[in-house]
This record gives sequence, C-alpha cells and structure tokens, in this order.
Amino acid sequence: MSFSSRLALALVLVCGTGVASQAHTTVYTAILSGPLSSPANASPGVGIATVTLDLDLVTLDVDVTFSGLQGTVVSAQIHAATAAPFAGTAIEAIPFTGFPTGGKSGSYTHNFDLTDGGSYTAGYLAANDLGNIPSTIVSDSLNALDLAMDGGRAYVNIYTSAFPGGEIRGFLVPAADAPEPTPLLLMGLGGLALVRRRRRHTGA
Repeated sequence: MSFSSRLALALVLVCGTGVASQAHTTVYTAILSGPLSSPANASPGVGIATVTLDLDLVTLDVDVTFSGLQGTVVSAQIHAATAAPFAGTAIEAIPFTGFPTGGKSGSYTHNFDLTDGGSYTAGYLAANDLGNIPSTIVSDSLNALDLAMDGGRAYVNIYTSAFPGGEIRGFLVPAADAPEPTPLLLMGLGGLALVRRRRRHTGA
C-alpha cells in the first residue's frame, strides 16, 4: 500500500471512527494463564504478550513469551471482540503467523501490516463488514480490533495438544493499566527471559 493510502487509512481511523486514544501508538499487555482460559484449566503454563498498535505505520507488533505448558503448541491468535470486558469468548481475529509450534515454551515476535487483509482471518473480516464498499472492510476490521483492545474485549490465546480450546490466554489492556506480574509468573518466565538475553548477546 502506498504512503498516501496509509495516510488516508490512518486519518479514517483517528478522525472518522471516534477512537478515544490521542496517541498514534498504543501498547497493550496481557498476562496469560490457564485459569484465565475459557473454560478455565489448571495448567501451570504462563505467558506475557505485548502488542503495539501503530496508527502512523498502520502496523501491529506482537511479542509473546511463554513457558511451562502441559501440551505442545498448536497455534496462537488474538481473538476479538467478546460481548463483555474480560469475559467470554470471541472469534479469531489475528492469527500469529509463524508462531513456534511443537514445544512447551518459547518466544515469538512478528510485525503485522494491518492494511493487508491477509493479516486477519476471513471470519473476522466478514464479521466486521459493515456493508460498505470492499475497500473499507479492512479498515472497519482494524477499527473494531482497536476498540476491542481499548475496551478489554480482545485476548491472546495459545492452543496446545493438551487443551485444543486454548491452554493459556490473557486479555489485552493498555500497558499503563496492566497489573503487576505475580511472583509465580515471574518465576515461570524468568529462566526463559535469561535464555533470550543470552542468545541475543551471543548472536545464536
């Protein structure tokens, strides 16, 4: 998409839909666990997700770290939008392309181009089709995702072989409003974070 098209889309997002945030970049975080899944489970797995929405570049940066899963990873996604904040389930919105599968711990980073319809699931695009001309379906879907994340109605879900409906999940909230990680979560992710730092330092 050309720069002028990106600029036009960003103006639609900021001016045409009443998005509350004044900032062009918003950071969201989610703490993932089994008890937060639907249905809840007793998995010892934990995770932290950071999602950065940039309305200037019209991109979504995703960073996820997870460990201690009972099953091996099958897939992961952002879901939106639940009927009520921090409760219920929603359809898949953004599938995490290239998410590491087959293991019980790991990390993931990816930059999604939100002007590309391929970044969303077909079901999410259809659910947010307001009956306008086809060129606005992607922007309508992006607007819906932005509002869902702002309203606590979007979550990150990691599916595993042990829990086909999702082993750990967490609702996205603006980083400024995020609760402090619990000691158990910090212990569960601490070793993995050290490994990531060592790999970056050594270039491995």
